[in-house]
Parts: sequence; C-alpha cells; structure tokens
Amino acid sequence: LILYLIIRYLMKDHIKGLLIVPTTSLVEQMFTDFKSYGFDSDKYCHRQYSGKEKHTNSFLTISTWQSVYKNDKGYFEQFDFVIGDEAHQFKAKSLTTILSNCINSKYRIGTTGTLDGTQTHRLVLEGLFGPVYKATTTSELIERGQLADFRIKCLILKYDDKALTALDPTPFKPTDFWNASESYFAPVFIFAAQSISLPNGIPLP
Repeated sequence: LILYLIIRYLMKDHIKGLLIVPTTSLVEQMFTDFKSYGFDSDKYCHRQYSGKEKHTNSFLTISTWQSVYKNDKGYFEQFDFVIGDEAHQFKAKSLTTILSNCINSKYRIGTTGTLDGTQTHRLVLEGLFGPVYKATTTSELIERGQLADFRIKCLILKYDDKALTALDPTPFKPTDFWNASESYFAPVFIFAAQSISLPNGIPLP
C-alpha cells in the first residue's frame, strides 16, 4: 500500500517509472494489488519478465532485476523514477548497475523491512537510494498492537539411525553430521505440534 501511494503521488507529474521486485510472482502480486486498490493496472502498468515485451509506453514498468539488468544503458534513460522493493537484496553488482544506469531518475526509493546491519552494505544502499529513513521497528509495532506478539521456542530433537533411514533410504553416516558418533541433533523451530509419526509408523522421538 505504501508503494502504491508513492506511485500515485508521482503519477501526477506525468512521468515514467520502474518498479523492481525480486521475483516474477511479486510482479504479478504488485499488478493485482494495485488493481484491488482501484488502480487501472491494465492501462498504466506493464509487467516485464521472460516472455513479455520489453518496450512500453505505460506509466509504470514492474519487473524483476533478472529481466532488465542486461538491457543496454539507453533502456534505463526513459525512467524518471525508480523504486526498489526489498532493497536489502540490492547487493549484487547487477542491481547496482541498474540503479547506476537510471541516470534520468530524479526519484530513487528503496523499501525494506530487513536492512542488513553491516556498515558497508548500508553505505552501498545509501549510495544507490539516499539516506536511510527508519520509520519504525518490529518491537514498536508489537507495542502498538499492530503486530501480534510472538515467542519462539527452540527444541533440540534427537533422531536415531532408524528414524533417519525411514526419512531417507540413503545409508546414514553419522560422521556426515558434525562428526556425530551415534545420533544427529538438529535445532528446530516449532510453533505448533501434535503427535505425529514418521513413515512406516516410526514415532518421532
């Protein structure tokens, strides 16, 4: 919804933009979400990925970085603004190249809920999009009741050779897992569980 509001605001200037998302499923999701907000996506949005037409006169091109990063520099000169959804994934050289080629993009906006903590990565993002603005945190949203509070319990489950063989017929070698001598220990995050059995009726430990 935030991206939609930004895009509608920029639309009043009669300019052309590029919205980059990580996957083709998100291309379709953005297109559908905008339509559900009352936007005429069919008229104003162009979806570009494998099998789709590259050139368009539409107001907004929604694409994945994989679909556009090999385009020549001239292709990116048409865009007056560029928005990168999930900006924390803009680490690869190809993504940096895309932003660098958008030489006519007056507006550069990156959005993410997962900003890496490494200083180098933050500097790269600021070089591409500008200073980071942190709107809120997960803990603040929980305190305001906008996110559900949660607790994670990490349980260590012990699997013996018989149970592992039932899951995978490949001969089990304990030394394959942390040089364990008899059993394999794995940390597992469990939110809800009930009594279940492995194949062949072998119960979980």
